[in-house]
Amino acid sequence: MSTWAAKRRLFYLSCVGLFFLTIGVVFYATQIYKPPSCFDGIQNAFEQGVDCGGNCQLVCPLSVTDINVRWAEAFPIGAGLYNLAAVIENPNNDKSTTIEYVFRAYDNQNLLITEVFNTIDLEPAEIKALFEPSINTGSRVVDKVFLEFDSKARWLFDEGNQDSLVSDGYSIRNEDSIPRMQASIKNVSNVPVRDITVVAALYDEDDNIYQVSQTYIDRIAAQDKSTAFFTWRKPFEVSIKEVDIFMQHSR
Repeated sequence: MSTWAAKRRLFYLSCVGLFFLTIGVVFYATQIYKPPSCFDGIQNAFEQGVDCGGNCQLVCPLSVTDINVRWAEAFPIGAGLYNLAAVIENPNNDKSTTIEYVFRAYDNQNLLITEVFNTIDLEPAEIKALFEPSINTGSRVVDKVFLEFDSKARWLFDEGNQDSLVSDGYSIRNEDSIPRMQASIKNVSNVPVRDITVVAALYDEDDNIYQVSQTYIDRIAAQDKSTAFFTWRKPFEVSIKEVDIFMQHSR
């Protein structure tokens, strides 16, 4: 076989090989290969864990700081009826979550009286009040309350939203009879805000939580104010030193 014929045969074989190689690459790229993503169940690309961290919105569990519970208490409102309340803080400045929580109330023998489950949205660095009204304990007296959160909750990287609502002052009267409080709530955004829950937490002169109450406001127009009204059934037995107002609304 001449050198020219051998070269021509090698050329044809190379073309055939290149053709099948191209077909194989195209088939692999279109039918088999899947680019790294945050939803493929594999730790790849720049992820710090499986589908979390790096470029993914989902936060890896070890990167989350636990929610801080400032206090959790039961407040008697009648025979066998309590309001359960707490103030919590999200110490994560760039992470948000929707998380399930449970209040557990115990008697003075450390026996469980009741559990109350609910779910909340928690924004980055948010301080929030939780309020569960009119919990019936029958004839049992609540001695202590604990608050726990779902340890398997999903956390997302989040830049957070600017607060639409701010507290604009309050006044308390009739403290020695039927206490009443008014709090001015201002909408500092350029759109109306609806379905607003307002919780007032009252502290005594030793900075201990003394009373809480919750009320609702249907709507506050853009750049407008509204008044939240709170009442309690019994006189205050201490002087109120400080009041915290917590607001949340539908988004």
